[in-house]
Amino acid sequence: MPQGEGAHRVADRDSLVDLTQALSRAGAVWSIDWRALSRCALALRVAPHAVPFEEASADFILQEAQHLLATAKEHGVVCTELQLDFDCAEKKLAGYRPLVERLRTAIQPMPLVITTLPVWLDEPEFPALIAAADRYVLQVHSVQPVKPGAQVAICDPERARRSV
Repeated sequence: MPQGEGAHRVADRDSLVDLTQALSRAGAVWSIDWRALSRCALALRVAPHAVPFEEASADFILQEAQHLLATAKEHGVVCTELQLDFDCAEKKLAGYRPLVERLRTAIQPMPLVITTLPVWLDEPEFPALIAAADRYVLQVHSVQPVKPGAQVAICDPERARRSV
């Protein structure tokens, strides 16, 4: 797998995919213009994956997070936090928590923020999951299926209010 600037990988259920290579095959170019940044929060998106994470996948995610933070630092970018974005099934939150705990330890003292979904709020494992991170962000946006030709909204304000 190629290593280098812009070589960001995604862990998925079947394999560890080099995202840069996959996008290059699709004719796209993926890179980060570090010169355009001076201060930012970095986000690491984890593709759909079986939970709990097997050790190799968890190790890979931790290494990617550390690599991303180190690369930003090498380029003089001040990172304020690392955000972990993973859409875990609500009944699998207990299996997701060990990854959050390991990542939190691996990137200290950088704050770890996890994205959460409204359907997680009433789950018994939710308090333990958010306690494993420094903060969480409730994602209240989504694209709902619509009829052809209908207007699409990224966020339904009324639905978002009900979630919080």
